[in-house]
Amino acid sequence: MRGVRVIWISLDIFWNVLYNCSMICTVCKEVKPLTDFNRRNDRKSGYRSDCKRCQYRTQAKRNRTIPAIVNRARNTLHYAVKVGNLIKPDSCVYCNTPCHVHGHHVDYSRPLDVVWLCVPCHHLLHRRLRIAS
Repeated sequence: MRGVRVIWISLDIFWNVLYNCSMICTVCKEVKPLTDFNRRNDRKSGYRSDCKRCQYRTQAKRNRTIPAIVNRARNTLHYAVKVGNLIKPDSCVYCNTPCHVHGHHVDYSRPLDVVWLCVPCHHLLHRRLRIAS
């Protein structure tokens, strides 16, 4: 069959995974105990598919590529919403759909000056910005 990748594992590993004693990390492909995986309630297994170590490496690599001013603006915005200094609306500014909104920074030097957009509108805005540049 095309597109199907078969991974052969030993029978004892299969039973450990089957009875929730351990899982296989999707990044490093190692069998690890469940304590090496973070919880994730929206997953069928109840755990993330990548182990804590691989998740940390991925996040560290991502943090190195994002400029410090961007991280500072995101953290400042998140904290302001958390403590109640800034109220997050329930609907998108662009399409006025009631949903979970993201804050889009027009200027990162002004971290609390954001446009609240739903996910589709936020992606559309970034697509248009990419095309314009």
